[in-house]
Amino acid sequence: MSCKGLVELIILNIGYDAHVINDRIFVVMVVMAIVTTITTSPLTSWIYPSKYQKKMELLRSRKEVVSQISEKPKNILLGKTNYSKLLVVLNKVEWLPAMMTLVQLLQPLPKSTVKTKVIKQTDNGEGVVALTPVCSSTEVEHRTNEPLVVHALRIIELTQRISDVMKFNESEETILRDPIMNVFRMFGQLNFVNIKADLTVAPIQNFAKQVVESVKNTRSEIVIIPWNGAGSIIDDSNNPYEEVLGPREQKVTSPQVASFVQGVYNDVDVCVGFLIDRGLGVGFGRKPDVTQSSGIDMHVYLPFFGGIDDREALSFVVRLLYHPHVTATIIRIKKSNVPTDNDTTLKKTNQLVTHFNPHNDIELQRPPLAHEMSTTSDHILKSNVERELSDEADDALLSEYFNAGTGKFINNPRINYREIATSTVLQTAVERGKDIVKQNDLVVVGRGRRKAHISHREEFSEVLKNFGLSYGNDTRKCLGDLAEAFLVSQIASSIFVIQGSIPTSPKAQKS
Repeated sequence: MSCKGLVELIILNIGYDAHVINDRIFVVMVVMAIVTTITTSPLTSWIYPSKYQKKMELLRSRKEVVSQISEKPKNILLGKTNYSKLLVVLNKVEWLPAMMTLVQLLQPLPKSTVKTKVIKQTDNGEGVVALTPVCSSTEVEHRTNEPLVVHALRIIELTQRISDVMKFNESEETILRDPIMNVFRMFGQLNFVNIKADLTVAPIQNFAKQVVESVKNTRSEIVIIPWNGAGSIIDDSNNPYEEVLGPREQKVTSPQVASFVQGVYNDVDVCVGFLIDRGLGVGFGRKPDVTQSSGIDMHVYLPFFGGIDDREALSFVVRLLYHPHVTATIIRIKKSNVPTDNDTTLKKTNQLVTHFNPHNDIELQRPPLAHEMSTTSDHILKSNVERELSDEADDALLSEYFNAGTGKFINNPRINYREIATSTVLQTAVERGKDIVKQNDLVVVGRGRRKAHISHREEFSEVLKNFGLSYGNDTRKCLGDLAEAFLVSQIASSIFVIQGSIPTSPKAQKS
């Protein structure tokens, strides 16, 4: 019996005209059709009230989000430090030192009697780095014995010149003669790192697609790309001084870089990290330490707000801690609705900054981007269900590492972990970082442009107003509000901006 009486009335009229039903039955059926049609909506609202409908919709959405975000949390949330296949993009000679340092940190050293770095607390609560022999309390346990495989991708621009076509046809021979690949391979041999080089030739607008294809072919779990800001993605033969002095880090991100970065973020389905190099591991003013068998001495700072990107950033920091000469400060920063003692206001200083000179920067004539960059705030979690699940994921990962009594790193002197609450989360994170890291150190931040917990838009605008300068809208869209706040505040250390991969349900993975 249909609740919509239109079809029933049509059939009744046909039957009545054919003398299949008499007048009495026709009237009864017409009245029934009218009554059931009129009473359907009120009866449905009474049996299934609006509160019940909202509850069922919430449960359905929760099941869908759980299947996408929190299914098998042990594998998705707590096992992300086992990077065994890494893809690095090397298109310029000046990118080599930083990438070598980072790869060496990601390659765990064998157990030995070398001294490791620890953080000793002073009377004022600050951490001081000191040397101590390796022991069970300072060692970070490896989750896997699988060696690290580094896939180095070199992309050459394809033009109409015959020499470029020859390079395309003779890519195998070009790899053997390419100086960047040769230097990186030699670095791998000297440091016992398994490096596999690959060279491809493509139009510059297809560089992001080449990265995507390389990730699929190598099954890499993380992609690391040096950030070049206002420079070009490839070597610029028109600027000979860049080869000697290196590219200037300017406040305006070039359209070429912005399009490439956005293409990588949109199309790569694994973790992606962009490295802003300021002398990583070999910063100016660093004194050599003859007591170390390794030349690396680095402190890592991570401000943790929560969300997919911050969880991936935390896992990356844990992987760096496999190296005995790496120490870390991790601060979980919670948003407070009232002022606290931790509140900070960033203000411009008169220090000379060699990597940034806003007066010499020129606004670029910007052509349309090949990849559209969103200007909306859809990257902030708005659903209460998603926010609740993300909070549970944050607490699960942090408890795995820092829970009192059961956390793996709770008594590790190489790691300084604490939680603070502040109403100025972005400015407090940057100010703490300026006090913690130096030029040869590293700041690791989540990009915070997808499913983030906190929007820094208002506070970031205040930072730009206080400093009177900006690296441009494209820089903020590429790297996120927090990363650009570190750049604007003129922090001396290198910055690693990481975007985590969004877990997919088993059904999506099979399809």
